[in-house]
Amino acid sequence: MHSVQSALLKMPLTVRYGLLLACGLVSLAILEHSFYSHRFSLELYTGLVGLLFLTAGVGIGVGIARSVRTSRRARNSAHVLSSRELQIVRRVGAGMTNQEVAADLYVSVNTVKTHLKNIFRKLEVANRVQAIARVNQLNIS
Repeated sequence: MHSVQSALLKMPLTVRYGLLLACGLVSLAILEHSFYSHRFSLELYTGLVGLLFLTAGVGIGVGIARSVRTSRRARNSAHVLSSRELQIVRRVGAGMTNQEVAADLYVSVNTVKTHLKNIFRKLEVANRVQAIARVNQLNIS
């Protein structure tokens, strides 16, 4: 189950919505067949179709809300990092140590550590690996 879930998350959003709609159409066809073969009453058929559309709407709404939240975070993070913090993030992303960053920017190691702490707070991450991943995710350069 975990591998299917991770495979779905790697798919583009449009493909996931396409799969969701295809599953909905198949479910709707099965319900329609059951209704016309007199297995379901009209009330049950209507209720199940409503439940199907409700589930699809909630799924799409959650996906849209998640993408809006991510894009809003990207806008806020890009504007929140100072130019010096951006310089430090670029150097950390290039694999430089705190000492190398400090020497390159002519500041103390403690200043670099303070900037990194502020970067972690602003990007809502715990360490430099997560910070670089978040910067790449948000296309901050």
